[in-house]
Amino acid sequence: MINYLKKLFSAGGGGTAEGKSREDEKNFDLLKYDGIRAMRMGKADYAEKCFARALEIRADAETLRCLASLYAGTGRGGEAVEVLTRLVEVEPDAADVMVTMAGLLYAADDYDGARRQAQAALAVDEGNAEALLALGKADWKLGNELEAIADLTRAIGARDGYAEAVLTRAEVLAAMRQPTEALADIETALGIDGENEQALMLKGRLLAMTGDVAGALAAWDALVAVNPFNFDAYVAKAGLLTDQGKAAEAVAVIDEALELSSAIPQLYKARGRARLALGDKDGAAEDVRKALELRPEDAVSIDGKFSNKPMEFDNIVGIFK
Repeated sequence: MINYLKKLFSAGGGGTAEGKSREDEKNFDLLKYDGIRAMRMGKADYAEKCFARALEIRADAETLRCLASLYAGTGRGGEAVEVLTRLVEVEPDAADVMVTMAGLLYAADDYDGARRQAQAALAVDEGNAEALLALGKADWKLGNELEAIADLTRAIGARDGYAEAVLTRAEVLAAMRQPTEALADIETALGIDGENEQALMLKGRLLAMTGDVAGALAAWDALVAVNPFNFDAYVAKAGLLTDQGKAAEAVAVIDEALELSSAIPQLYKARGRARLALGDKDGAAEDVRKALELRPEDAVSIDGKFSNKPMEFDNIVGIFK
């Protein structure tokens, strides 16, 4: 099959129009299904060639979906959007395609584009929960917080147990400094999925915001119990302990995390901050150096003065922010 297709990629047309039409349809099927097989086997380059050549013969919805999926799966979101735009021309009522485009545009920080695609999906299917979620997320990023709340409330109403929409609304409410309302949504999300890591992380942050230190620490402990490798939880816990004057406990928390992985720069930053609070300047400087070895771009946090020379502490404090 592959040898045949190699010839096909370089073959020219010929014969009568009717014969060419039959040959095109035969070649289309061969290209399309060989591309699908290649994609399933992880041969992305060959699959792309098959799909592209098939689409030169005919704009087929399934082939366009396959090519868009291939592009999205290989980090080529912009090209996936181009293909999906062609697909909408073939299937103008395909709300799911518009929602997918909204997600890809959102991931590319094109929030205006994401909003337009979500609205287009809703014009086709006004009760589409995923489109309402996409619209809410785009509105949030565009600074339309009240509109985002309204969008997300509609999404929650459109689908029972829509944890992602509930959790997104909690994030918007948290950003609006409405912790009580946000915590209510968090508890709803955890009622749907008690091990949702994002919900547990946000719960801890909201409880810390309200001054419930014990509750915040308990939420992050629950998160670590679900996933011992969630290093954000260790960092958050250490930060709160340091703020509460319990820097020694914070160091112990980070030491525990470093036993799991010694390659996470934010762990060293968190321990450096705690060590600095304890007056251990040498230990803090050591942690700063290690953090910067792992992520050199953070050097700009130190007033642009980081070097291999001994550091002055008025210059390194910025990295702990």
